[in-house]
Amino acid sequence: MISEQAQKFYGIKKTPTIANGQISIQCCLLSPANRPQAITRHLENFWKKEWKDMRKDMKGRYPKHK
Repeated sequence: MISEQAQKFYGIKKTPTIANGQISIQCCLLSPANRPQAITRHLENFWKKEWKDMRKDMKGRYPKHK
């Protein structure tokens, strides 16, 4: 499993793999406070569907820094 802040995965559409692309690596997307927010083996689906919900959950807790 790879654990990293969600922003580090932003823009990556294809999930990292090993064994010549046969095994997808599980990705743990962390909040800015390094707390697990989502775990997925399909980054493309995550960005299309689940990101919107995760973003809403984090919006109140982690306001943008200006």
